[in-house]
Amino acid sequence: MSGAPVSRRRVLGQVAGAVAAAASARTLAAASTGPAQTLSGSAELAIRTITAGVRVAAGQPAVALARARAFLERAGAVMAAAGYLVQTLRVVTQPHGEYLDGLPRERVEAVLRAMLGALGDACRLAIGPAPDSVAGDAQARERVLLANSLGIAATISIGSATSGIASGAVTAAADVIARHAQSLPERNFSFAAIANVAPGVPFFPAGYHGTDEPTFTLGTQSAGLFLRVCREAGDMHAVEPRLLQAYTQALAAVEAVALEIERDTGWRYAGIDTTPATWQEHSMGAAVEALTGAPFGAPGSLAACRVLTRIVQSVPVRRSGYQGLFLPPLEDETLARRAYDHYGLVTLLACSSVCGTGIDAVALPGNTGREALERILLDVATLAVRLDKPLTGRLLPVPGKRAGESSGAVAGLIPMKVLDVG
Repeated sequence: MSGAPVSRRRVLGQVAGAVAAAASARTLAAASTGPAQTLSGSAELAIRTITAGVRVAAGQPAVALARARAFLERAGAVMAAAGYLVQTLRVVTQPHGEYLDGLPRERVEAVLRAMLGALGDACRLAIGPAPDSVAGDAQARERVLLANSLGIAATISIGSATSGIASGAVTAAADVIARHAQSLPERNFSFAAIANVAPGVPFFPAGYHGTDEPTFTLGTQSAGLFLRVCREAGDMHAVEPRLLQAYTQALAAVEAVALEIERDTGWRYAGIDTTPATWQEHSMGAAVEALTGAPFGAPGSLAACRVLTRIVQSVPVRRSGYQGLFLPPLEDETLARRAYDHYGLVTLLACSSVCGTGIDAVALPGNTGREALERILLDVATLAVRLDKPLTGRLLPVPGKRAGESSGAVAGLIPMKVLDVG
């Protein structure tokens, strides 16, 4: 897909400037809209995101973002010139409390709008987590709500392997989810409760930056590659060597371009999150079914997920981020089709123990209360802390919907049957 390794340095110099505007307009103009508008494409492997990580200064956060935007436009142009579909450009900052603490709400909103203005329409923004001490900080919780209302990804940390579960933060995160559901449910797509998630995740909403130097990471939409090889192999015993070879070849080609970008720009390449993102028919649920011969959620699903995760965690490239499997029903046609009838929240939690990245993009009944949301998030945090792995909870209660009913197209996502919370 990347083409012959012909003088990429020359491509960087000659093509990047001319292609940047066109690439932005062609493949990234809708970056502020929902997945249905930005993630389409038949490519077996696409670049879901090039994510720039920057540390912003409290007095002038927009300065670093303007530099990040210029870098991303150049990097996106180079990836496009190498033959890749670049779906989104994203920027993550350090945890937002470092530059927003102590500011009144009006000033926070002005700063956030200025940050969005510095990025323009081509780039998405994440401002990192509120700390697990958020339970006693009403302003931090309000900042998250405000950021999400502006389309900015912001999260709450609910625990880590070193500090344990932060029960107060779990309560705060459940409150944010419930309040978004009451005002505009789509805002929960920009929010997640994160547990044991380190800096360096390129995917939203969990990603944030953790160093002084600027860096960039990559995330791919590569479930289509997994699905093809799983169908060719036909069972879990035959798939591992084939898929590891195919995925290694694909990501090594992507990494070769990333390393050229690093050398040309001076931005440190921090790695690829080898988690294969899914969208519509590019389905990780279908890949699992190809290995088990049964609907996702049936016995064997957990074992298949573990096999696929071993491959994700074995690819010999510079790795970052989750390094697991995304199983988001609202973004995966097969998972959406099997929801409620073949699996529920307990199955998704079980998958998180061996492979998954948490309970992600899941439709819940509209009357799901804060206590029920807390119980779900506590389970996510418990697994993350006990197993020392990064997990998130991105839950979307759908007003007026009951368990077993269709969610409808929430936030432009794939309709699924709403899962029961027990």
